[in-house]
Amino acid sequence: MENRCVCCNKVIPEGVQVCYICENNTTTGGLQVSIKDRELRRNASKCLDPTAYRAIKNIDKEEERFHKLLHTIFYICDIAGFEIEGRIALIDKKTGRIWR
Repeated sequence: MENRCVCCNKVIPEGVQVCYICENNTTTGGLQVSIKDRELRRNASKCLDPTAYRAIKNIDKEEERFHKLLHTIFYICDIAGFEIEGRIALIDKKTGRIWR
């Protein structure tokens, strides 16, 4: 089995986790690649698991989208001189998920 770079998935020598290009660049494909991101690409047995990685990243994007909306709501209320007192429940039209 060949080893692949955890950043760009190129074939690399055995015993190395990251290819020379990704090791010397702080970005890969224009995106910042963190150590946490590299670790998410591997499962518990340290094998690359791109399906699980994509699922985790999709969840992160969905949560980021919600938090941006929530901060925007609080910001608009603050500018208008209002404060939210109770709990806010939102239903995502795209996914059907209820956020509380």
